[in-house]
Amino acid sequence: MKQGLDRRRFLQTGAGALTACAVISRSARAGNPDPAYPLPEGPLTAEDYQELKDKTRKVYEHNRVRVDDGFFHVPSLGKYSSLFGWDSGWHAITMTRLEPGIAASELEVLFNRQLPNGRISHNTRFPQLEKKQTSAPWYSRLVRKMSQTQYDSEGRSAMIDPPSYLLAAEKVYMATRDRAWLERVLPRLEKCIAYLTTERDLFGDGLVSVIHPWETGTDSSSAYDKILHLDFHTPLGAPA
Repeated sequence: MKQGLDRRRFLQTGAGALTACAVISRSARAGNPDPAYPLPEGPLTAEDYQELKDKTRKVYEHNRVRVDDGFFHVPSLGKYSSLFGWDSGWHAITMTRLEPGIAASELEVLFNRQLPNGRISHNTRFPQLEKKQTSAPWYSRLVRKMSQTQYDSEGRSAMIDPPSYLLAAEKVYMATRDRAWLERVLPRLEKCIAYLTTERDLFGDGLVSVIHPWETGTDSSSAYDKILHLDFHTPLGAPA
């Protein structure tokens, strides 16, 4: 991690984010999840598929954000204001079935914020969008406050994501056959792969290293409680 923060500095500044991670986990476990979309029994009919597709399109249109160089989608408009790396990969894959041009735009917006060393950040903050947040829960604001030292001057996090956007780029090209787009993004993809296989191979064992649970795509999973010495019977899940 030579760009922006070295590993020691990252781990030091990550202490606050880990505490916030525990807070979010506790809040999420206490909440009531929304009911799942009811699916009919048996195979989906063409009408069922079209209804799901129409509902999906509406969700994406509602959560679409426009910035200077294109479009991307947030998980929930009003609660989130960042461009998330692996979210954008999955968004783009979905959008290849709905609006391939929007899918291509989302990935290009993401790749345009790549660091010189090839890293594509876990998330990139947009101050102009943060001002429009109207329904962000208190713990989201807390996380943003406690983890602000992990962002560079361009709002890019020091963390990474599982690179779903690499797979998404192939899907987008197969859907659009846009050679000009491919020529623009291919060098970015190559730099990203080089970064993951060199700077993020921290132990020289050929494996990409993660240094925070959020880098795995499982966010606040309880699978990491033991290794992080988190105990949810203590205040804020602090080490016992």
